[in-house]
Amino acid sequence: MSTAPLEERKVEDLAHALGLPTGEMDLRVLHDALPKIRVLVNQEIKAQEPKTKRRLAIDERFGTFYGTERVMTELAVRTPQQLSDRIRRHTLLRVKLEDGKVNAYPAFQFKEP
Repeated sequence: MSTAPLEERKVEDLAHALGLPTGEMDLRVLHDALPKIRVLVNQEIKAQEPKTKRRLAIDERFGTFYGTERVMTELAVRTPQQLSDRIRRHTLLRVKLEDGKVNAYPAFQFKEP
C-alpha cells in the first residue's frame, strides 16, 4: 500500500483513469485544478437535472428502457445489423431519445429475469 496521503493517491488514480501523465509536476497541476474541475462537474450535474427528472418521469410512465448492448445480450444478437433487421421487421420496438442519437428499447418487450 502506498504511503502517499489519501488526496495525493486520489489525484494519481484520477490521472491514471484519464490516461494523463503522472510525473510529479503533472500531478501537482492536476491537484491544483481539482477544485475547478469539481465546480465544473457540479455545474454540469445541475444542468442535467431537468433532463434526469424528465427521464425518470418517462421511466415511471412507460417503464424502464434498455440500451443497445443489453438488448443484444438479451436477444443473443451478435451484430448491430442483426438488431437493425429486427427493428426493420417490426419485431423489436426502438425509440430514440431526445438527442436523436441514443437508442432505447422498452424493457416490457423482454422476459423478466
